[in-house]
Amino acid sequence: MNLKAVFIDAGNTLLYEKPSRFEIYAQAARRRGLDLSTERMADLMRRAHLELPREIDGAYRYSEAWFTSYIHRIFHEDLGLSRSEVPAVREELFARFSDPETFALFPGGVELLEGLHRRGLAVGIVSNWSQRRPGILNELGLSVHIDLVLTSAIERV
Repeated sequence: MNLKAVFIDAGNTLLYEKPSRFEIYAQAARRRGLDLSTERMADLMRRAHLELPREIDGAYRYSEAWFTSYIHRIFHEDLGLSRSEVPAVREELFARFSDPETFALFPGGVELLEGLHRRGLAVGIVSNWSQRRPGILNELGLSVHIDLVLTSAIERV
């Protein structure tokens, strides 16, 4: 059997957030007067991720609606930020994770994709991510090297 395609995860495989998603969330909290470390935010985020169901009111994990609940959980329920301030946090975080400047490619990523195409292989990105993933890949100039993008928020798996 000949290999015809290669599937690659995007997050922390092909690209990564800079700074980390934990630091991005912690910065949003600190801008609102909440004094917490990146490590504490990472603990809160990991716990919320483990405890929240895969689907909330019909919204699949990593969709904007699911992240709305996730952000509410962390900032209001865990950190005590007023309910009225949470929408501004959500909009700030959604904007940040829609910005291609938030992401960096690992060294050799483009060369890997180019090399796979030169070998005649189809390249797919399959990732647990929001519906923003295809746009981010496009804005980073990677779409020309990718034949297929599947994200969990869109595919619901």
